[in-house]
Amino acid sequence: GGGGIHQPRQNTVPLAMLVEFIVQKTYHELTVLAELLPRKTDMERKIEVVQFAHQTRQQFIRLLSLVKWANNASKVDKCELITSYLDQQGKLFVDTADSLYRMTHEVLSMARLPNFVIPTAVDVLTTGTYPRLPRCIRDKIIQDDPITPPEKAQTLRRLNQIILYRLVSSKLPQHLSNLTIGNGRVTFRVDDEFEVSLTLMGDDPSIPWRLLSLKILVNDPENSDGKSLVHSLQVQYMHELLQSRLFHNEDSLIDLYNCLHSFCQSLQLAVLHSQTERLIKYRWNEQVNIEMYSVGKCLTLSYWRERGLNEQKRAQLKPGFSEQSLYTMCISVDESNQGKPLQISHTPTLPPQPPVSRTPTLSLQTPLLHPSTPSQTNTRTHVDLFVKSDNLSIEKLLAKTVELRSRTCLQHVKQKLENLLNQTMSIVDEPPVLKLALLDSPSPSEYLMISVNIQTGILIPSLIHSDSCTLLEIEQCINKELASLPHQLNRLRARLCILRCHQYVRLLPVSCSESLPLVKTNNHPLCRLGRYRLYLGLKRCPGFYVVVELIEDLLPSVHYNYYLLRVRRSSFSVEGLDLTATSAADGDGDSNATNTMMSGGGGAGGGGGGVTTGSGGSALSQNAQPFYTPLCLFKLNPYSCSHGPFVKLLDHQEEVKLESKRKRIFGFDSKSAKRLKLDGGAGESQEREQRYNSELIHVVSMCVARIPLVILHDELCKIGIANQGVQVEGKGGGFCVKLLTLPPTPGIPADIVKQLNTNLLQCVFRLHSKGNKALVVQLIFSESPLKPTPVYLPGSLTPGPHTPGHGHNPGQQKVYFSYDAQCVDSQCFNRLLKMFINDWLALVHLYKCVSQFNKYISESPAHLQPSYEVQSYNMKQLVLLYGVNRNSSVCIQWNTPQQRFILSLATVGCSSSSNCHSIVHQQLVNDFNTHYSIAHLLQVLTDTQSPLQAICKLPTMSSLGHSQKLTTPMQNFSIIPWSATHIRIAFRNIHCLDIYCQGKNVVAVRDGAYSVFDSSKIVEGCTPTQHLKAFLNMFVDDTLTSGRQLTADDDNPPSPIGVDSLDSLMGQAPTGPSPIKSQTHSSQSSGYHHNPASNPATPQFIPSPGAMYLGSPPSLQGGVNPSPSSVMIGTPSPATLLTQGSPSTNVGGSQPPQLAVASPGSFVPAPSPGSLGIHMPSPAAPFISPQGALESGGSPYPGLTMPSPQKQTWGGSPAVPGPSPVSRLGAAMSPAAIGLSPLPSQSVTQSPGSAGLQNPPSVGGPLSNSSSTSSTSTNRMLPQGSQRWAASIPTVLSHDALHSMFTPSPPPGIQGGVGIYPCAPMERFLGAVTMRRHLYRLVPKVGENLISVPTNESGVVQFKTDSLQYRVMLSNTLQSLTMKVSSLPETADRWSSEELQIIESFFVNRVACPPYKVNCLTAFCRLLSAPTLLLKDIIQIMRLEIIPDRNMKWMLNWCLTVPPGTPFTMNIALPSAPGVLIKNKLLFFIQLTRIGVTLSPNSEPQTVIVPILYDMQTNITQVAENPKYPNAPQQMTTTSTATSIVSNMLKHFAEFTQLQPGECSVYQSIRDLMTNLVIPH
Repeated sequence: GGGGIHQPRQNTVPLAMLVEFIVQKTYHELTVLAELLPRKTDMERKIEVVQFAHQTRQQFIRLLSLVKWANNASKVDKCELITSYLDQQGKLFVDTADSLYRMTHEVLSMARLPNFVIPTAVDVLTTGTYPRLPRCIRDKIIQDDPITPPEKAQTLRRLNQIILYRLVSSKLPQHLSNLTIGNGRVTFRVDDEFEVSLTLMGDDPSIPWRLLSLKILVNDPENSDGKSLVHSLQVQYMHELLQSRLFHNEDSLIDLYNCLHSFCQSLQLAVLHSQTERLIKYRWNEQVNIEMYSVGKCLTLSYWRERGLNEQKRAQLKPGFSEQSLYTMCISVDESNQGKPLQISHTPTLPPQPPVSRTPTLSLQTPLLHPSTPSQTNTRTHVDLFVKSDNLSIEKLLAKTVELRSRTCLQHVKQKLENLLNQTMSIVDEPPVLKLALLDSPSPSEYLMISVNIQTGILIPSLIHSDSCTLLEIEQCINKELASLPHQLNRLRARLCILRCHQYVRLLPVSCSESLPLVKTNNHPLCRLGRYRLYLGLKRCPGFYVVVELIEDLLPSVHYNYYLLRVRRSSFSVEGLDLTATSAADGDGDSNATNTMMSGGGGAGGGGGGVTTGSGGSALSQNAQPFYTPLCLFKLNPYSCSHGPFVKLLDHQEEVKLESKRKRIFGFDSKSAKRLKLDGGAGESQEREQRYNSELIHVVSMCVARIPLVILHDELCKIGIANQGVQVEGKGGGFCVKLLTLPPTPGIPADIVKQLNTNLLQCVFRLHSKGNKALVVQLIFSESPLKPTPVYLPGSLTPGPHTPGHGHNPGQQKVYFSYDAQCVDSQCFNRLLKMFINDWLALVHLYKCVSQFNKYISESPAHLQPSYEVQSYNMKQLVLLYGVNRNSSVCIQWNTPQQRFILSLATVGCSSSSNCHSIVHQQLVNDFNTHYSIAHLLQVLTDTQSPLQAICKLPTMSSLGHSQKLTTPMQNFSIIPWSATHIRIAFRNIHCLDIYCQGKNVVAVRDGAYSVFDSSKIVEGCTPTQHLKAFLNMFVDDTLTSGRQLTADDDNPPSPIGVDSLDSLMGQAPTGPSPIKSQTHSSQSSGYHHNPASNPATPQFIPSPGAMYLGSPPSLQGGVNPSPSSVMIGTPSPATLLTQGSPSTNVGGSQPPQLAVASPGSFVPAPSPGSLGIHMPSPAAPFISPQGALESGGSPYPGLTMPSPQKQTWGGSPAVPGPSPVSRLGAAMSPAAIGLSPLPSQSVTQSPGSAGLQNPPSVGGPLSNSSSTSSTSTNRMLPQGSQRWAASIPTVLSHDALHSMFTPSPPPGIQGGVGIYPCAPMERFLGAVTMRRHLYRLVPKVGENLISVPTNESGVVQFKTDSLQYRVMLSNTLQSLTMKVSSLPETADRWSSEELQIIESFFVNRVACPPYKVNCLTAFCRLLSAPTLLLKDIIQIMRLEIIPDRNMKWMLNWCLTVPPGTPFTMNIALPSAPGVLIKNKLLFFIQLTRIGVTLSPNSEPQTVIVPILYDMQTNITQVAENPKYPNAPQQMTTTSTATSIVSNMLKHFAEFTQLQPGECSVYQSIRDLMTNLVIPH
């Protein structure tokens, strides 16, 4: 019934098929019309075309109507489907009724059981048999029992006896002797022919043989693939034929053999004939021909037809040529033999061959050769060579015949050549080849091999090192005319001699060529050389060639002459030269070769080929081959070359004595024994020595070794460096060039150059040719200017081994320079000499600095322990170790392209971090290239190492959430090197610190937001840091302040001279624009994002020539009032916090009268190199006052005069005419101008002497108008109103204090643990100040519920809601923010003290804590602005996070920012955005972590992030709906599954939980989640 599949409609056609049929029909009709119309008249054609167009149009109109109807036929289809379904149901009902009727009346009417067969059942069940089968069935089906096996065996034995008796009593052919009797039959087998089986039907002698089986054994081994050659019908016919002959013939067995043998021979001839046809078709072509083929009788083949025709022509026969004169082979049946085998006869007759002792290579049985009666050559003579039928192959028969013919032919040629050349030759076997030696002591490749082509019979010469043209000419000579063969052999000998020379020099750096594109004059000596010569181009010496000349008159004993040819490149068109091309090998050296472009003439007759004068230009442009002009040609003496530096050290007589001594000791020639062992025999070794040309090797080696040094000598003479020329070192060990003078060194003092020349013992140039070709310069110095210092290993008091810079020989020091010399020519050596001069200048520059440093070391007291160690000094670079454990190194070397010194910083040993001075690497390089003092560099490195190590501990990683720009990562700390001793540190592009590294373990720290010249002005892009002075004073060491009280007054801001001098002398302030100013225009938010290692914005510090240290105004004389900064009693003047030397102490130790007044605040001694154990004058003196400014009281700007403070008030900035300091250190602006004040801007006057200096403008609003109440340090806290000014004055800290301030540590009063965020005290302080600043700006923006409350307390932010009041301030430690929450008087009864403490604790531990994200504070303020009823639930949720309940299943964490990886971060909110949104609804995020469950190792607890949405109007808490993303990751899908479980649980809670009137559902819902939530893994 129902549920069946609806069948489609019957008699329907798809629309696509219908369209296809109509188109095909139209195309067919159009094709027929095109074929029929040309046969009709014009009118008939028009009628046919109109009829076709009309019918086609009507047809396509119907199709169009059908298509339009089908487009709207969906309703018809639905109706038809309904009708079809109803019809199908009706049909099923009818079929069911019909089936039931048929079963009742037809099928079941005769369904009755038969009577049971009880007797048969009893028999089967009782006896197990069925004996009641009818007899008729048993007689027809069951057969009689067969005979037993013993009866069968007895019958067969009797039959075998009868067969054996018949065979004995009848005639049997001898070829049927291979027979087998068994199983009542006899089997005859003739190998490779046939096999038959016979039997007898009785023992009567008249009973004929009965043929049982027949098998033909003849096969084609090359093409039959194991298949039978006789068809089964043929075998059946032969079987019947043979059986009939067995019935009617008395000698039936003889007749049987004759018939089968005749058939098999015919079959074998047919196989050979088919093989011959295939051989002609696929391999031999017309070289083999079937002359005659008679089926079953004979097969005649002809071969070597081309050779036979050539012999006919040479014999000058008559035109009547008979085919019988060709080389033929006839295979026929030998009728004279009783066995009638297949025999082979040859024409001409094969001569008898001598026996050859070798293993036969053919699988065919070796044919038997029978002598025949002598006859004439051209008559056919039978040779009894019989074919064995075990492996029929016509190709093997031909190969054997051709081999015998080839040997005969080569014997004939050998006799002729021996008479012609007077030279012994030999014939080798398999296949036969005639060997002709072309040279004395030839190698296997120097034999001319003459063989016979097996197909054509033509003699073919072969030589490995010969071209096809030459071999073709020799082939013609051998086969036609032998008289011209000696001339061709001479060319081959010359070719082989040239190839021998190629082999001799194949391992030498030369290029071989038999021709050169030389353009020469008429009378050049090169014309008079022989025509066989070889040019060896020296690869290392371009323009030089060794010419090897072969002397032709002495062939075959070859002799050589050697010449040295020098050429130069020449243009194609050369005046006075004829460029006609020819080959030196053409002709016999006639006068036509005098005005030619020489191709060198390969001895083998290689055509020179060149270009003529008229058409040479185009040919040269195509080949792009340069031309050379020969300059000079020198003949070389092989004896002098072979007895040079590379000859053996023992002469011939000494070698003879040594060899005789070996014989007496060992009893045999050891050298000969070695050669016999290696070469395989004395004869072969002797042949190798005979054909080895050692003279050529020595000639080439001598030229390769001397020519480059000769070119070097010429280049040294050109640049004016005297040398000794090419010298032989040692006992012929090599060549070298020694210098007598060294390159000039401009700019180096004469005493340094003299000292260096005195220490230099030798300067030698050598050319290394093995491996990488290099020019090596060796410099030998008598002693190193820098004495080696003992290297103390870390943690040990014993010196370690000497470092590898001083060498093992203290008396000498060797320096090597290596230069790549792949191409040795004048240009290359000129370039290498320039590189050597640059390296020499670099060595001299470094030597100058090292000499000065060595002088300082020698003058230092011996009892002072140096704080450095010399790791290595190899005259090219100096490596120094410094630091406490000598774990840092600096490498000094001169950079020639930059013409300045470069420094390389690294660490030594196991170090967890890189060299801390990498931050100020560029500044150190610029500083060193200014004063060139190693002592000063070491002083700076020592003084700045500890501060820089502390600075490197600050986190500089960029991350999101530090600012309100969510998509822009912000760097936590940005380290900006201002100079080698001045570092600026920016915190989140807001606050800035200036750190000045000084000697004696101290640093000076100030607020970098204040201008150096006027503390009332702020550097653009920076914000002053409140309470910085108080924070720094917490780390001040009392031993540094010497018991001074820090007091200050707002009316007396610090003198700008002090800050200016501090920056100009400590930091070497740049002359270019400030990096802060250059970045404010491009990115206001990026701030100080710099890479400490490679900062493009780091300025290049070049000190001004007139720069000097200013302890006080330079124009002060006796009786002049001191600087206004001295009014600040107890506050050290910044001018006293300077490193290096101070102007108050002259370089020579005395003070000029005008600078004898000491600074009143001088309490930090100025460090000097004496702290390093070095006794030396101040290294700063050369650049502090290079032009005598110190003695004359110069100003920071040369040519300008500093006005006296008696006539000028020191207020905003020094009245110094000239470039403004703002252009150097950044624009100075008021706080109101850059919008740092949270209150409305106040009128600020910036001019010197104005009231604005007495009452400085506010930076932090009213918070900075009174002293802070959060600090309890009374002796170090500044009075009210002076904190912002006090931060501009540097605070002196020790290195340990700086490390304590910058090292991550737990907060004060808290022990470290797993959950403690590692944070430095400075980061906590700046983070707290930043959070307080953001809170002040945030309160007015949150909403109407938060109201800012003005206060006069400094550093306090106060605001309130409708029932609570909040006060936020810095803690006593200044490293955290604290919040004090109190209820308003009218709402005091609503809040308990516990709730207020929870808010305070949550703020301190979850909001204003590292990593100090401002968006967390924004979210927290939004929570505080919630209504009172909702705020109480929020406080309870905070309590669940602060004080977790271990009885619950889950632990809660409040996500104050949007967590990453949630569906909300895909489109709604960005990660790190404020995680709280409150209007009519409250949206926030919580993270639930599973607790109370035992976890497996390396597994994390189950967590889920839930977005909570609370509707204030309906008091329903639910999960915020997540947007659907089809391609969401698997982790997000898993989170969505957990969120759906939470959502269902919250819905269940809202539906079935009854709340008290006025009770909020947020806390209760979340508590229920934490108690009852279960999420499967």
